[in-house]
Amino acid sequence: MFPVLAGVILLVGLFRGFVSRDLLMTVFSGNVIQDTLWGACIGSVLSGNPVTSYVIGETLLKMGVSLFGATALIEHHRYRGISVKDTFPLSVYFGKMPPTKGS
Repeated sequence: MFPVLAGVILLVGLFRGFVSRDLLMTVFSGNVIQDTLWGACIGSVLSGNPVTSYVIGETLLKMGVSLFGATALIEHHRYRGISVKDTFPLSVYFGKMPPTKGS
């Protein structure tokens, strides 16, 4: 777990060096709905464990992204609501629960 977290911290440092705040503000404009959708889309494409999503979310907040965008990114990064079938957020949206081990 520690090597993965250390790698994410190093990648976030590179991200902060190469991606300017102005570029992030073109994607995350401050509109609540648009920021939430962009955060959910980006978070569902990224892969990784839940601990890394908190590091990425904190970095985005420090760079000026709204709380809505960062929270949507964290939640979809953790649950992968669009990219993996039968995960919790997508299942709730369509009104069915994910299968359990006994079923």
